[in-house]
Parts: sequence; structure tokens; C-alpha cells
Amino acid sequence: MPPRKKSEPSNAETTHSGFSLDTRPIQAKMPENDPAAEAQRLNQEVETARIGNGYINILDLENPLIFGTYNDRPEKMSEINKMMTSFERHGIQSMDEKNALVIIIERSRLSGNQSLDVPWTDINALPHVRFLDTAGLTLASGQHRVAALRKLMQTHTDELVVQLKRLERLQNIDNPSPAQQEEHRDLREHIAELKGATQIKGKWGVKLYDADILLASGKHLARHLSRNQSLHVYTETEGEVLVSLLRDMADANKRDGQAGAISVLQKEIKGSEKDKNTRNSKILHNTSLMLCLMEDILPLGPHYRKRKELTVRWLHQAMNVSMGMYTRWMSRQADVLRLLASQDEFPKYQDTCNMIEVIAAGGKDAETTHARVVELRAQILASEPGDFTIFSKFLPAIDNEAIKHFAKFKGALGTWDPHYETCLAQYRTSVLNLFKAAWKTKNKGGRTADELVWLDRVMARMNLWLVPLAEIHMPLPLMTGSVMDNVWESLEAVSEGFLETSRWFEPLIDTHHIHTPYGHTLDDSTEAFIWSFQKYISNLKKNSFLRAGTYLGGHF
Repeated sequence: MPPRKKSEPSNAETTHSGFSLDTRPIQAKMPENDPAAEAQRLNQEVETARIGNGYINILDLENPLIFGTYNDRPEKMSEINKMMTSFERHGIQSMDEKNALVIIIERSRLSGNQSLDVPWTDINALPHVRFLDTAGLTLASGQHRVAALRKLMQTHTDELVVQLKRLERLQNIDNPSPAQQEEHRDLREHIAELKGATQIKGKWGVKLYDADILLASGKHLARHLSRNQSLHVYTETEGEVLVSLLRDMADANKRDGQAGAISVLQKEIKGSEKDKNTRNSKILHNTSLMLCLMEDILPLGPHYRKRKELTVRWLHQAMNVSMGMYTRWMSRQADVLRLLASQDEFPKYQDTCNMIEVIAAGGKDAETTHARVVELRAQILASEPGDFTIFSKFLPAIDNEAIKHFAKFKGALGTWDPHYETCLAQYRTSVLNLFKAAWKTKNKGGRTADELVWLDRVMARMNLWLVPLAEIHMPLPLMTGSVMDNVWESLEAVSEGFLETSRWFEPLIDTHHIHTPYGHTLDDSTEAFIWSFQKYISNLKKNSFLRAGTYLGGHF
């Protein structure tokens, strides 16, 4: 047998299993996304919008300072206290460039006879920025610095008042003892130091950027500018990432409708899966929840911004049995606020008060008036939705009223319980008093006659909506934080029932391959059986199951 030929050398080695290993030299592969390069590119784009530098007097400025437009970090007292400690230990370095406040403003709002093109190298040359109006100034960041400065100033002022009273008491003593005399001397020195501390002028360096240029292609440059660039690494919290995404979805929703919002969401989901962030990915895949947060929760402002519903950790943990039902409840209650804010024709507030009094009195006209109230409630449900953000600034106060009036009620909200009805009546009166104080003053806030008529109708709708109608309507309190907590706890209490009911539909889901309208994996049991129920019970109108439910008085 001739000798076996030696195999030619190759760039691959054959293993015992017969597979070849690639032994060619490994070529360098550049990363697809370089964060440093991207940050540098954004920095260059941002600088094209720079107007100049200067300073403002925070404590003596007529223009209110507006935070949170681009940097969505909520104000935290712990951060303010840390900043105050830093001020006391290291001084208030208000004119240091890295501590400068960033103002995003239209050039037309700046006084024309001032030169702002001054480098930061000469602090003494920085001009006092002058504005042509007293409208709010949008700041990219710095809310904790401003809040700490104001709190520190107030602390010194309050202590000064106390020590001056103490000094006056010592001075009114006819024959002070040596110890009292020494205390008097020490107190005078301490008061002198306090007076020096209260001489803080509030002078703070600012950088100004042209809003028209910065926002020309969207808000991404403003959001980049709002990040704390002085930190070596800026890491957004998961909550900030979530809220930023919701804002992007809201922008797309305004431009292209819900399809645009879902497109933005799908793009973020791909990035989340690439980064292997399973916690975010699970939340983002729940399209109905994300749309609810975008449309129904985020627009209502700060009261909801600090809620658990906008924290990734809670949402991830709560994505079990009840989230589908809870999502629909939030959407339904937000729709109630929109209906109450409608500008459609409606009786005057005082007329609705008279109707309620007639029904309560139980006279000969009670039955006719009750029928009229039933008609008006149906009219509310058929109204053209209005701008529900008019409730935003009242939500904390409304929530306080809910906590106060329902504190001793231990049952489920929205049920036919005499104790609940009593609490609800007290709550309704208190809430309406809040709105009366703000809205019923003639021409308060420079409102037009049409606006006053509209606000009166909003109060009239609230007045009737919060009144129980026997066998027809038992209202919940308006959706505020404490009410949301109560509803979530109630849903969780019956989660085993939801889970059991959802199992009835499992064969149907497996057989017919039911998908949600958005094609994502079903994240919780209630979402599964609601979609299957709506899809296959043809004699129910759209969403009628949600409105016909018996739980919590049919508020789904």
C-alpha cells in the first residue's frame, strides 16, 4: 500500500467530531455604537445653539423657574439636604462654570442691549441677564441647587427671627447676671453671623441656549443638555429611561397618532432586548400598559410622576395576574376626567346643586328630578372629551381629601354601603369647595367669560358624577394616588379569582392562538382573558365587558 499523502497546511483544524475550527487571524471589529463618540457629536450640535453666558439673581427674579421639561428627575428632599450640606461646608460656588444653570429660551425674550458673548474665564465680566417679560424660564437642570439655596436662605432667616426674640428677652432683664451678660455677647455675635449668611444675593451663573435651534429637530438635544455633564459618567435611572420613552411616544402620538407611538416603542424594545435588560423588556412588551401610561398618567403631571406606576421595579414585580385589569381601570378613570372636562353644553353648577337638594328632600318633584339627573349622567358619558390636564394642579389637594374622608372606611370603594355613601358625600363637598375657591372668583387669573362658563360646567359635571344614583351609578372618588393604591390592593385581594377565571380561557387561547392587537406575548392573566373575551363574545360591544363588570361597582 502506498504511503498516505500528508495533508496540505490549512487555516482550519479538524476536531474529532469532524467540525473545522477557524484559525485565521481575528480582525478587529469596531463597536457599532460608541457612546463617547455619540456624546461628543451631541455636544457639538448643542454648542451651535449657545447664545452666551451671564448670571441671574435666583432669590430676586420675577420669572418663575421651570424644571422637569427635559430632565424628568423628581425633586428629592434627600438630594436638597445633601446640597445644603455641601453649601455649608464648601461654600456656594454659584459662579463656577460646572455648576452653571442652563436656560433654554427664545432669543426674542432677551433684552437686545446686552452682550452675552462673554467667555467664562473672566467671572467678573459676566453680565446680569435681562429679560423682556416675566414669563417662566425653562431650565434644563439644577432644581436641587435652586431648592437648596432657597431652603438654606429660609433656614437662616427663620433662625434669625428666633435669636432676635431671644436677644430681646435678655435685653429686657433689669439686672442681668454675669452668665446672662455672657450669653448676650455670644448671641449678638451669632446674630451678626446669621445676618451675614442672610445676605446671600442669589447670584448664579447661567448658560443660555437658543430654543428655536435646540428644538428644531426634536427634543433629543435638550434632553442631552439636561444631563449632568460634570459627572464622569451620567447614568439615567430606569425610571428616567421609562419616562423619557413615554415622552418620546407622546411626541410621536401627536405627530402620527397611536401607530407612531407604537413604532417608537417597538424600536426601544429592540434596543432593550439587545442590551439584555429583561426587566425593561418585560414592561415594554406590554403595549396596552405603555399606551395607558403615555396617554392617561404622564400628562397629569407631578402628582403621578412620583407614583409607583412610573417605576420600573414596581411595574416589573406587579406584572403578574392583575395588571391587565388595573391598566384598563386607569384608562377608564382618565376617560372620566376627560368627560368631566368637556366643553359641551351643560346646566350651571348651581342648577345641579338645586337638583341634588330636591332629590334629597324627597318631595313631589324628586322622581322627575332624579330622572333628569339620570339623563344628565348619560349626557356626560356621551360628551366630547375635554382637556383633563386642568385637574393636574388640584390632584394633590384632591388626594388629601380622599385620604381624610375615606381613612376610616375599610370596605371596597364604589360599593353600595351606607358608610361609603356618607364618606363620598363629604368628599364631594370638599373637592367642589377646592374648585370653587380657585374658579368661582370672577375673572380670577384674567379668564375670559367663555372660560368661566366652561369651568362652571366642569364643576356641574363633577357635582352630578359624584352623586350615587340608585341601581344605576355608584361613583368612585376621582383617580388620585390613595385611590389607586386602594384599587390595586383590592385587585390583588381577588387575584386568585382572576387567575381561576383566566384558566377557563386557556384552551381557547391555545386552540385559536389568540394574540393581542399589538402581537406581543400576554404578560398577565387578566389581559389574556379580557382580550379573548372581547374577541370571541360577538354580542358584546367594544369595551362593554369592561363597563358591565360588577367588580368595584362596574368601574372597568
